[in-house]
Amino acid sequence: MSTTTPLQLVDDLMHDAETGYLGWENDRYVGRPGTEGYGKYCSLYENDNDSVAGLIFVCPGCRALSSILFVSIDKHPVWSWNGSKTRPTCTPSILHNKDKGGCGWHGYLTEGIFVGV
Repeated sequence: MSTTTPLQLVDDLMHDAETGYLGWENDRYVGRPGTEGYGKYCSLYENDNDSVAGLIFVCPGCRALSSILFVSIDKHPVWSWNGSKTRPTCTPSILHNKDKGGCGWHGYLTEGIFVGV
């Protein structure tokens, strides 16, 4: 059974403009005061020439920070991005690889929603 997690873009994954707190403990997102759930926060990041280079996100599976790249850096895998800063879609699927310290969550980011498979 797949799960869906709508994301929320923020400027800084470590601080919230309204509360100043996003709820981090031991490098895991544990919740924002007054909200339920986790795994929905993400932030686009830029390279040196101010173009969007990738996406940093809270993994819907384990709540750890993870990232995907939209531009090639040191032969790392690259994802396609639809250019939307409000409802991003990225392809191919995202795997928080266990072989690289991840939890094994696998899914898609489509129209601003993480969908696990």
